[in-house]
Amino acid sequence: MRRKLPIIRPDSAGQTLVGLRKSLDRHRSDPLTGYREFEARFAELAGVGDCILFPRANAALHAALSGLGIRPGATIAVPTLTCTSVPLQLQRAGYRPVPIDVRESDGTIDPHKLHLLDRHRPSAILATHILGNPAPLEAIGPWADAHDVCLIEDCAHAIGTQFKGRKIGTFGRAGIVSFASFKPISMNGGGALITDDPDLADAARERQQRFEPEPFPRHLLKTGSQAVLRLGTSAPVYDWVGAFLWQRLFESSNGLAAYKTYIRPFLKKGADSETPRMPHPAAVESALRALDRFPAALKRRRQQMAQFQLAFPRNQAARRLFISDPGGESACQYLYIKSNDRDRDIARLNRAGIGAVRPSSMYWDFPDAREEEVRIGRKLDETLIMLPWYDDLGEDEVLRIARAVAALP
Repeated sequence: MRRKLPIIRPDSAGQTLVGLRKSLDRHRSDPLTGYREFEARFAELAGVGDCILFPRANAALHAALSGLGIRPGATIAVPTLTCTSVPLQLQRAGYRPVPIDVRESDGTIDPHKLHLLDRHRPSAILATHILGNPAPLEAIGPWADAHDVCLIEDCAHAIGTQFKGRKIGTFGRAGIVSFASFKPISMNGGGALITDDPDLADAARERQQRFEPEPFPRHLLKTGSQAVLRLGTSAPVYDWVGAFLWQRLFESSNGLAAYKTYIRPFLKKGADSETPRMPHPAAVESALRALDRFPAALKRRRQQMAQFQLAFPRNQAARRLFISDPGGESACQYLYIKSNDRDRDIARLNRAGIGAVRPSSMYWDFPDAREEEVRIGRKLDETLIMLPWYDDLGEDEVLRIARAVAALP
C-alpha cells in the first residue's frame, strides 16, 4: 500500500539545527544585519524600490494605511475571500472593513461588483491575489484612480505571481507580503511592506523601529529535534515543528482547532498585542536561504501545475480547479479544488491516499453586508478543499493527486 501524501511535509533543503545556532551567534550582537540584507534582496526579487520588514503582515498593512494618511475610522474595501485576520485586525485597529465580492472562477475581486462600493465610499481597497491568482488589476486600478481610492495589494499568497508580465505588488501604492509558516519564504511569522513610494517607505521604516527582535524560543529546540527524529529531515527548526504538528493534528476532523490548542503554549505571551516582536534573526537567516532557492522552486511549482492540468480531464478543469492560468503567471503556491460535497470528497481523497483537508475559513462575516455583496465569497468558502502541494512532489505524486481528484463524482 502506498504511503499517504500528507497535506504538508518539511523542506529537506533547509538549514540544520547547527546552522541555526551559528546564525544565532552571528546576529546576536546586531540583529539588523539580517533584516537589512533580507529587505534589500526581497525588494530586488519583488521589483520594487523598498521592502520594510514587520512582525507580521497585518502590522505591514497598518503601516501602509498610516503612511498613506488613512486614519482609524476610515472605510477599507476587502474581498469576501481572504485571510480572516485581515478584516478582523482592521476592525480591531479602528477601521471599518466593507466587502467586495469575488469571482467564482478564481476567488479574486469581481470587477463587475466594484460599483457596489459606491455606497461605502472606501478610502482604500485591498486587492488580494488569493492562493496565487492575480486579481484583475486592469479593472481595479482605473476604478481606484477614478474614485480617489488607494490601491493596496495583498500578496501574501502570491510571491512570484505576475499580471500581464508585470510583478504583482508593483501596481498599487503598496504591497503586503507574508512570511508566515508554510509560505515559500517563511520566517514562521513576519510580513513586509513593499513599495516604490519613497515617502511611504520612510514612514514605514520609522514605524518599524518600535518593534524589537524576537528572542529565540529555546524550548522549541527539543520539540524540533523530536520532529527531526520522527520525520527524518534537516529542515529549519520552525519548519520541523510546523510539519510535525500538521501531520499529527491537521489531518484530524478538528485539525485546525487542535493545532491552535497545541501550539498556544509555545507562543510568546502577548504575540497578538499591539507591540509584537520582529522575527528572530535565525528565522530571517532561514528565509535568506529560501530566497536563494526561490526561483527554482517557483519554476518547479509552475511545472507541477501544468503537469497536473494536463493529467486532468479538460471538461472537468473549470468545474474543479481553483487557479487561474496554471503553469503561467500564477505563483501556484497552493492547490485547492471546489467541491459540491466537501466532507464526502475529503473522505474519498483520504481513502485514495491523498491528505486532503478542509482549509481554515477565508470568509469573514461582514456586519450589515447585503447578500449581493458577499454571496460568491461565502459560497466558495464552503466548497474549497486543500490538497498536498510542495516543491518536491514527484511526477508520480502529482499524477496520483490529479487522478484522485478526477475520480471524484
